[in-house]
Amino acid sequence: MQLSLVNGTEHQSVDCIFDCERHDFMRQNTEARGFVSARGLAPPSPDFASQDYFRTSKDGEDLFEAHGGSSFRIVFLLGSDNAILPATRAATRFREICNAEDGTLDPPRRLLTFKINEVENPHGFDVFAQIVDIETGKILAQRESEVTGTDDAALAQGMQDAAAQLADDGANFGLLSDGKSG
Repeated sequence: MQLSLVNGTEHQSVDCIFDCERHDFMRQNTEARGFVSARGLAPPSPDFASQDYFRTSKDGEDLFEAHGGSSFRIVFLLGSDNAILPATRAATRFREICNAEDGTLDPPRRLLTFKINEVENPHGFDVFAQIVDIETGKILAQRESEVTGTDDAALAQGMQDAAAQLADDGANFGLLSDGKSG
């Protein structure tokens, strides 16, 4: 008999590994929290914090990286009425799921994604905002914002502009939810 202890994230797909173990997303996470705050969204209870509502990841090799820039995504899960669902694997979320009665969880139906590309000429960001249907993979709405500057204010402005364009097209997203339906 042989017993081997492995890291808890070993053999999991890349999406299942905590962001902080792969890359430093402090700046992007700060901007995502700022995005939530600037829209006047607040968690429904003290058990949740704004950082529980998004995931940040670095994109693989692409055209922007080939030209010296970088690309990353910030993803929000949308449930019924486009409420923003918790996206974290924190103990609080596990506790909520484990204690939920059958049929009370609001499953994610759509994704609100921000693909953010850092560009060099002029120095700034291209921010692509999309709402994607999870079941079909169909892009329901998409807008782009281009901003000059590489500081936090420029990144925040790009995210807000892209989201405002989605809203102008009627593609709204709602309040922060505890993840339970009804």
